[in-house]
Amino acid sequence: MWVRIDEIAFPPSRTDDVVDHVRNTAVTQHDGEGFRGFRLLVDRESGHALDVSYWDSRTGALAGEADPATDPDRAMTSRIRSNVYELCIDAV
Repeated sequence: MWVRIDEIAFPPSRTDDVVDHVRNTAVTQHDGEGFRGFRLLVDRESGHALDVSYWDSRTGALAGEADPATDPDRAMTSRIRSNVYELCIDAV
């Protein structure tokens, strides 16, 4: 399994807008072949978040990179970095 992690920044006052956008729009847009799941981790005080998506293949994870999924207003949200990793251990 592969994981794509996008780190984004936005004004802290827009946190709820970002969360609402992800919940209502972005999650449904992650429908590429091999898509397995999605998480959003938010630091409300700093205005930073991690958009984490899970994929069957590296190709699938890379294909979704063009969509800054958590961006309700491109002028207000910026992607700091995006990386794709192989998931080697997943313990609960």
